[in-house]
Amino acid sequence: MKNKQLACDILVAGAGISGVAAAISASRCGAKTILIEKNNFPGGIALDCQHAHICGLYPKNTGIAQEIISNLQKINPWNRFIHIGKLSAFACNPRNL
Repeated sequence: MKNKQLACDILVAGAGISGVAAAISASRCGAKTILIEKNNFPGGIALDCQHAHICGLYPKNTGIAQEIISNLQKINPWNRFIHIGKLSAFACNPRNL
């Protein structure tokens, strides 16, 4: 395999949910952004392990987190928030990620 040199302002390592959000945010701010992932697909552990819940997404989230929530709800109306005590998680079908 031939090595290729790339230049960027921001390098995001890992295309899980957080990495994708970071790369989108940096790119929208005008930074030349490169997102790398060790697997041959984005989505990280949530997709690789078929997780059905995304912790850290809350009904009051804004920005990219809100975009993820809105898009997942458009794909499948059964994708929704669940509350377990003080924990809020977003339940979704892993195939929708």
